[in-house]
Amino acid sequence: MICFVLQRRAFKMLLVALTCLLLHFIFSQQFSAQYNLSPAVADMPFLKRHVILWLTMFLARCKYYFGWLSSESICHLSGLGYEISTDSEWKSAIPTVRVLGVEVATSLKVFSDNWNIFTARWLHFCIYERVPQYKVHSVFICSAVWHGFYPGYYMMFGPLAGGVLLGRKVRQIIRPIFQQSKATKLIYDVITCFATIIVIAFNSCAFELKDWQLIYQFQRSLYFWPHLVLLIGLILVPNKKSIRQPMLNGNQHQSHLS
Repeated sequence: MICFVLQRRAFKMLLVALTCLLLHFIFSQQFSAQYNLSPAVADMPFLKRHVILWLTMFLARCKYYFGWLSSESICHLSGLGYEISTDSEWKSAIPTVRVLGVEVATSLKVFSDNWNIFTARWLHFCIYERVPQYKVHSVFICSAVWHGFYPGYYMMFGPLAGGVLLGRKVRQIIRPIFQQSKATKLIYDVITCFATIIVIAFNSCAFELKDWQLIYQFQRSLYFWPHLVLLIGLILVPNKKSIRQPMLNGNQHQSHLS
C-alpha cells in the first residue's frame, strides 16, 4: 500500500514537471523576458504590463520546475529520496521546489524557503549562520557570485536582499495590525502575495535579461517603482528595536526580539 502511494505521488510530480516543460516549450519563445521590451508591451496599460511581466517570468521558471521536479520524482520512482513518518505518511527527503509555495508566496522569505530548497538550506547553515554581520547580504552575494558574473545576477540579488530586510520590518511592525480578525488577515495575505509576485517578477527579469543596458531599459519603462518603494520602505519603516516600549517600574522594557 505504501509503495502504491509513493508511486502515485511520484507520478503526479512527474506529470507536473512535464506540464511545466510543455508550457515552456510552447509559450516561452513568444513570451520571453525580451518581450517586456517590445513596442507591443510598451503600448499596453500600466497594470497589463505587470500581468505580462508575471507571465513571462512564470514561463521562465517552468524550466527550473521541470528540472527539479523530474529529478525528484525519478528518485522516488527508483525507491530513493523519501522517508516514512511515524504515522506512515509519505514525505520527500530530497525536496527541490514547492511550486504552489513559490507562486503564491506572501514574502520573499517564503519564496526562498520553497525555491531550490536544499541550496537554500546550504546557504542558511554555511553562510547565514556563520558570518557575524550582514548575514542576509552575505547570502545574496554568495548566490550572485555562484551564478556567475552577468550584471543581471547582481541587479536581481542586490534588491532582493533589501526586500528581505524590508519584509522583516513589515512582519514585525505592520503585520500585527492585521491580525485582529480573519478578514484583516486575509487582506494582509492578499496584499503581501501580490507585492511579492511583482517584486519577484520585476527582479527576475533582470536575471533573465542579464545585460545591464537591457535591464535599465526595462526598469526605466516601469519607472523603477519597485526599487523606489523598497528604498522608501527601508527608510520609513522603523526597526522593531527602535520603537520605544512603555516604562515598567521606572525602567524601560525591551523585548527579547529586539
